[in-house]
Amino acid sequence: MRYGNCFTFDGVNGNFIDPLNSKSVDLNNGLEMILKVDPVQYLPISHTVGMRIVIHDPSNEPNPEYRGITIAPGFETHVSLKQKEIHRLPFPYKDKCVLYGSEEQPLARSRKQYTGNLNSRSTSQHVIV
Repeated sequence: MRYGNCFTFDGVNGNFIDPLNSKSVDLNNGLEMILKVDPVQYLPISHTVGMRIVIHDPSNEPNPEYRGITIAPGFETHVSLKQKEIHRLPFPYKDKCVLYGSEEQPLARSRKQYTGNLNSRSTSQHVIV
């Protein structure tokens, strides 16, 4: 992994709390963050300086390698989001991430939901090992 510290906003020790909501969609409303980058304290494992921001549902595992926004220091960045929810049908309908009928479900190790590339990568690693 090439990323350093990981911080979670809007969560308390892994417990879900009521989310903070914005009532309007303009530059004066929403979340505003000021992030400090101190390149002197960086480990020499990466040649880049900056932040990787992942905005995700609290029940999903963050995956900065495949999903996220790279933020360069010294610049102002604005991000606008649109949420899309997909609800999958339960058994007997199949999807590519759950082995229905099997007692072992390798991707269901925690209550977190796996999405997209993280799911594919975990499945590939499980098969290779």
